[in-house]
Amino acid sequence: MDSTCGEADEPPAPTSKEIETQQETLEKSLLWSEILMLPKYQSLNRTEAILKVLQKHSGTVCHMDFVVQWLYGDLEPDIFKLVKGRVQSTLTYGRESGKWSLVPGKPGSFTLDLKLLNSNRNSLT
Repeated sequence: MDSTCGEADEPPAPTSKEIETQQETLEKSLLWSEILMLPKYQSLNRTEAILKVLQKHSGTVCHMDFVVQWLYGDLEPDIFKLVKGRVQSTLTYGRESGKWSLVPGKPGSFTLDLKLLNSNRNSLT
């Protein structure tokens, strides 16, 4: 009758399946949550914020990774991947609606206006 309830009872270690399920739950919650942009862009929607970045870097080639970093700062790899997908979708929408251009021959790279890009190139040579 000396046994004490819980003295040797430790919770069982989670199984690899349980860990996998926890990871999936975290990923799903991230999918539907909004990752905040840096404070100076938080008052803007993603399209407006991207436009602001491309305007600031007018006449240059901006890769989508650069745009993500500029808007969100340093992110953990999983969050970066998620945010990059969202930014890529917005960049594609903006290109299709004529807000900015995809740079020919530079996959994943955009610029505000291809004419400005060409004029910069000509002025540098």
